[in-house]
Amino acid sequence: MGSNVQIEQVIGRVLRQPGAQHYGDPDLNTAEFFVRMDDRQAFTEILKLVQAKLAADAPETKLTTYVGKGGRSSTRLEPKKAKTLPSVHADSEDAIEPIASAIGALRDYRSDRVYTVGEGRHVRAIQAIGSGLAPVIEEETTAHSNPVLARFVLRRALQAQHPKTANVINWADQKFDAQIEINSLAAEELRRAADELVGLYLDHTRLVCEEDNPHEVGPVLVRTEKLVHFNNAIHDGYSDLNPDEEAVAHALDKTGHDWARNPSPGGFSIPLLDRGKTRNFYPDFLVWKNDTVFAIDPKGEPYLATDAGRKLLAIRDDSGRKIMIVRLITAGRWNNDTLKKIADDGYTAWTLTNTGKIRSRFKTSVEEIVEVCLDDRF
Repeated sequence: MGSNVQIEQVIGRVLRQPGAQHYGDPDLNTAEFFVRMDDRQAFTEILKLVQAKLAADAPETKLTTYVGKGGRSSTRLEPKKAKTLPSVHADSEDAIEPIASAIGALRDYRSDRVYTVGEGRHVRAIQAIGSGLAPVIEEETTAHSNPVLARFVLRRALQAQHPKTANVINWADQKFDAQIEINSLAAEELRRAADELVGLYLDHTRLVCEEDNPHEVGPVLVRTEKLVHFNNAIHDGYSDLNPDEEAVAHALDKTGHDWARNPSPGGFSIPLLDRGKTRNFYPDFLVWKNDTVFAIDPKGEPYLATDAGRKLLAIRDDSGRKIMIVRLITAGRWNNDTLKKIADDGYTAWTLTNTGKIRSRFKTSVEEIVEVCLDDRF
């Protein structure tokens, strides 16, 4: 293969397989591609382009590469002991009524012959074979664009922002059977409606722990040449830790509590109640202390000023108990009110008070900040 486009196409065919989903076993979440290239330097440059493309289109996909005849040097590590934690689901029951009300207010276009029509466009490239000249582009405006169902337009718009919103909509409503043209005013109105519906879903949905459907910690894949061993981890060790992650991992190991590094993707995930392509939050570390599970992530900065971040910090079970606590860590010293970094030294841990206010605590060392994160009174 000689281009990033060819490699992207091959990877894309695997990612788009019907019924694709994440499993607890890392081997079931892994696909291997063997690519032959004549120029090793070109291969490195192409991989950078592919990784950038995947980061934008499939952020939950991790690309690991190796060059040579020996193949990968990865090892599957089974858990040393069985550990489970409550799963977390998005409870959208409170969103059903406001969304149904918004759907009821939508215009019914089944008998409309004005707003359902929109101009189309044909684009044609003409190039003489063998001439070497640039193609001539011709554009033609038509009276109509492609006809589709209102249901298709709305679903597609929801898919781009937050697909779970579609789960609380009654798609049997006959107004969705209206045939409209893709560039019509009716289609534009439905796209604006999708924005409102997603907002209603996110505003009225909460994250809830579910003990009856626990997540079991499974095996992990590690690269043996980069394996770091730990005493109290659920697995013998972990690889590919960046400096911040490794510092937190050693601090967790010193506490004596059972803990695990959470693989992303394929590990324990929490639905992320936010617009965009990232659908799930994978905390870096899981810690078991008494009857509580702590989910700790040292890359908490992107979530601080978002509603999605606040909902991560506010997880309860159906009775209001905190059987799982999410702790976000940010490097440096931060202002609690403005949520802005004010100095580069130390670490800051974040929690949510019972009144729904963000609260932080600063410590100079990673060991101290880990102790703060594991304090259920914080």
